[in-house]
Amino acid sequence: MTKYHKKSPWGLVSPYLSQVSPLLVSGMCTQPGMLTEACHFLSVTTPVFITATLHFTLPPLFANCDSKVLEQVANNASKIVSYLFLNRSHDILAHIFLMKGPGQTNKALSFILQLLRNAADTANIDIQSVIKSCMVPLLARLVVGMGDEDPERAELVSDHVMLASPAN
Repeated sequence: MTKYHKKSPWGLVSPYLSQVSPLLVSGMCTQPGMLTEACHFLSVTTPVFITATLHFTLPPLFANCDSKVLEQVANNASKIVSYLFLNRSHDILAHIFLMKGPGQTNKALSFILQLLRNAADTANIDIQSVIKSCMVPLLARLVVGMGDEDPERAELVSDHVMLASPAN
């Protein structure tokens, strides 16, 4: 296929990385061969693949509270898990706020707060301070979601924008 389309394997797969990379990375602890084979096909090392796809993989990993995989991702990216969150907090929080079901959202937010509190030792961290730290890019992500074709998703986004607004 790469010869037919005159593209490298990475170029061939790159339009689909948003769907493929979360699947590959989320299985790195249970099915490490999948990620290894994909990296071999793409001619990249596992750390390079993981680092290049963080913006696709971190939101679902934090949303699913997948601490084992997050630790492996952090090791491959030569970072700590709390840094990975803080570096992409607006993307991760937007993904979490767009999940259906308040139970899943609350579980993910509790997971993140516990992770940040553990990393900060004695610091008092609450969800409001986390949201305030990335308010503008988070609201931008959520406002873009308000134009979603799915009316249910647009309403969900609208509710979260109201909760995160400075007046509340």
